[in-house]
Amino acid sequence: MVETDASCAVHVVLAGIAVVMLSGVLLVPLCRRVRQPTVVGEIAIGLFLVPSLLRLLPGDLGDRLPLLVFPPQARPHLAVIATVGLVLFLCTAGWELDFRLLRGHGPALTAVAAVSVAGPFAVGVALASVLLARQGPLRHHLRGHDVPPGVFVLFVGTVLGVTAFSVLVRVLVDSRIAHTRVGAMSMAGAAAGDLFAWCMVIALTLAAGAHGPRRLLLVLAQLTAYALAMVFLVRPALAWLVRREERREHSSLLFVAISAGLFLSACVTASVGVHPALGAFAFGLVIPRRTTPALRRDVQVPFRQIGTLLLPVFFVSTGLSLDLGKLGWIGFAEFTAFLAVTWTVKFLSVAGTARLFRLSSAEARGLGILMNAKGLTEVVILGMGRQAGIIDDRLFTALALMALVSTAMVTPLMRVVAKVPPRNRARSGPGRAAVKPQPTPPRVRAGRAARAVRAGCAPATPTSTPRAWSTASTTTPARKPSAPPSATA
Repeated sequence: MVETDASCAVHVVLAGIAVVMLSGVLLVPLCRRVRQPTVVGEIAIGLFLVPSLLRLLPGDLGDRLPLLVFPPQARPHLAVIATVGLVLFLCTAGWELDFRLLRGHGPALTAVAAVSVAGPFAVGVALASVLLARQGPLRHHLRGHDVPPGVFVLFVGTVLGVTAFSVLVRVLVDSRIAHTRVGAMSMAGAAAGDLFAWCMVIALTLAAGAHGPRRLLLVLAQLTAYALAMVFLVRPALAWLVRREERREHSSLLFVAISAGLFLSACVTASVGVHPALGAFAFGLVIPRRTTPALRRDVQVPFRQIGTLLLPVFFVSTGLSLDLGKLGWIGFAEFTAFLAVTWTVKFLSVAGTARLFRLSSAEARGLGILMNAKGLTEVVILGMGRQAGIIDDRLFTALALMALVSTAMVTPLMRVVAKVPPRNRARSGPGRAAVKPQPTPPRVRAGRAARAVRAGCAPATPTSTPRAWSTASTTTPARKPSAPPSATA
């Protein structure tokens, strides 16, 4: 009997994964047509479209089909596969988090990163406090049992202050502005914000799940030992392994060793009582940043491909218990309030701070819009909070929908409000940085002008990146007492 149930669960899980991937294939071209990041389609189809649309089918089919495609006995197996995809993807996200972005930008970057987190964090704390202040039966649905109110309030503030680094990079590459000053500053600010968010999530999930101060101190001691081992043992070992294998044409040892270390890191954090996603992200942080061709070919590209392939399974497994029809007017009001207030506060605070540091108006608007990219990071953190009992299904649905809409607004607003320049012809894509346009050498320009004069026509002005989106530098320009704010670096 057990063997029959296991074999049934296996083929049901495989069929469910096929349904998820085919749905993603159908939605990706639509995202490209409307110029949205692929992750927006993955979140939409995983969290909302598949579970909610299946329930909208007529008659009993709406209730029976979700149980047929994703039966309850198969969902634990689906969750394991989803965790594998999440671990691989977050390891790549931590690996791509370049700490060199945090250097050389001076006080401008520090101020922008601080206000991009502090403003929405304060607004989230205020809104969560208003929700908790409600009296009556609604208060029971705001947070789980045995969770301190302060944990709930700080968790909501942390979620609203997040800027998803991985989603932001995709938006910048698709818009061909990754090498501009705004692109560099937004990536650096998102990196600093992500580090703050993950530290807060670790502390809050521990406070929500620990039973008594003794248990909390034990978990903190274990995490401290884990962090020291990652920095002083794992990181040097990985650096030595990369140097040893970088001259080989194909290194299966490098892939196996890093994969084993990744899953062991996730296993350690899960055994301590923290989500395995944090172990995967931490392991990605200690992988050497000096990416050799062998490391990129044998490890980074396979990790990204497998993680991207399995990530929609994570969204579907998370969204199977959600139903947009049960969100209700109260949940829709919460979604509207969180979206409008958080988006406005982050945009105004970041754009205003950028103007104080003499960025142009277009750059300031673009920076304020880009810092509102959320998506994957927020959904992962929300899932961890929901699993820890900090938030309930209704608030999870409202905040996840807010993250989806907030991210979908970034690309259209960048074209309309920030006036992003037209795309260059340089190719770029996932895993490939946009090619920085090179200026025409002076000797070539002089030759073109001479030929134009001999031909009896005016020399053509070469096209370049607009001054409002300068690629010359990413540092804050020097102040001039009598001159207006400079638009270039």
